[in-house]
Amino acid sequence: MESQRFLLLLFYTALPPGRSKEFQTLHYRIHDTLPQPAVDPAQANCLHITDDGRQAYILLGDYKTHKSYGDHFQPLREGQLLQHLALHLNTHRPALVGPASTTTLFLVSTPPHIHSTPPTNTCILIAPLPQNERGAPYTAGSWTSYVEGTLERHTGRRIGPTMIRSIFVTHCERVGLSEAEKEAMAASMRHSRRAVSAPWTRHHGEHSRCIHSITYIREVTCVPPPPLLQM
Repeated sequence: MESQRFLLLLFYTALPPGRSKEFQTLHYRIHDTLPQPAVDPAQANCLHITDDGRQAYILLGDYKTHKSYGDHFQPLREGQLLQHLALHLNTHRPALVGPASTTTLFLVSTPPHIHSTPPTNTCILIAPLPQNERGAPYTAGSWTSYVEGTLERHTGRRIGPTMIRSIFVTHCERVGLSEAEKEAMAASMRHSRRAVSAPWTRHHGEHSRCIHSITYIREVTCVPPPPLLQM
């Protein structure tokens, strides 16, 4: 579904990119008024949003470095992201709901194999999803394939969640952030400053693929939503 793909691109470009598990397992709750942040063990990673779509935050209580950094609070202030979140939850997500659905934000909408760009002049047959898989939450493997396929569709390159994080760090290192800004960048990714810098230092001479990918990601974020998604 185009609405969900566009939402995925917004999550990876309007926010510091999270790890796969953080977005794959992200639940959502709609409120009249936003509650005080408190992690629910049953929905440890959760998006909280008001019913009018004007306020929202993400609270992460289950991620790789949680023991070191504790619950992570991420307010959402980017206008296009909030507008599309409200539109998706109220209008488009219900069309994905099936027997296997939960309250996870992202639901399986198509078989994993069709996310790859098919070879030129090749006709492929797309089998429908089995009824018991429609609207199911993504697994770790199927989420990575979904992200890679979505980015490949727009950029021609298979870029996964880990590479997107590397692209973000590479971009931050290249634009000359201050040390305070670099500390904030590391905290936003739930890492220490040293841990974030390690891949950059280790692969500094090998980052041409990552640098070129930044351009592709920027182009994706500049593409307006498809007509059916415009507010």
